[in-house]
Amino acid sequence: MLTEISLEKTKGDAQPEWARVDDITKMFGIKRSRLYQLLQNGQIKSVALRQRNCTKGIRIINCDSVRLFLESLASKEAK
Repeated sequence: MLTEISLEKTKGDAQPEWARVDDITKMFGIKRSRLYQLLQNGQIKSVALRQRNCTKGIRIINCDSVRLFLESLASKEAK
């Protein structure tokens, strides 16, 4: 069973490696619909956790891939 990630419970500067969509929106300020567009375009990484033969599950997103995406935007704007 996956426990819910609490942003308040992270110690110091420690950030989770993977987070749910709602947590990513809180951490980075990216809207849910935009996250799914980035996922569809392969610009960020995610995994769907679900039981075999089930269509529903939990989607978790790699926080480092979101950071890399945002850094690439920042470097393009700086040029």
